[in-house]
Amino acid sequence: MPPIPPRREDVIALHRGRYWRVQPVPQRPDLADLDGTLVLVDDLDALFSERLVFDWRGATFVFIGVEAGQIAGSWEFPTSDERARELGLEGDMYTGYMTMIPESVVDDLRIRHHDLLAARRHEKQVGVVAPRGLYTYERPATVDEWMHGEWPPPIPT
Repeated sequence: MPPIPPRREDVIALHRGRYWRVQPVPQRPDLADLDGTLVLVDDLDALFSERLVFDWRGATFVFIGVEAGQIAGSWEFPTSDERARELGLEGDMYTGYMTMIPESVVDDLRIRHHDLLAARRHEKQVGVVAPRGLYTYERPATVDEWMHGEWPPPIPT
């Protein structure tokens, strides 16, 4: 079974051969809520988050959706209000910057995968939080992962 397509900010777990969207358990970071069933995080086969990202005019954006040939995105790491104005973005440093741009100008659409289970094990073994990006990789996004459909796509059953 392929992984569940990500929703923005979703955490996905693989447990006993099935993918689940994880709900946090307040005050219990050692537990994952898999559709009402509490499971120890250390008993999961995988725990990760994914984001669809793209580059435009030298800045990285988080994919929000696509409609009528226009892609909606949120600037991932804003650097300044001045740079945002140069890019023609709406918003501010506190609420974020958004854009709607033609699909044809988007560069390098990709999936950013962060292995939360590996990062958790690193912290437990080494005693410090893993450096940002250590358990993260990117791969090209397929057309099925973003084009002209419902976003987020439904979970396969």
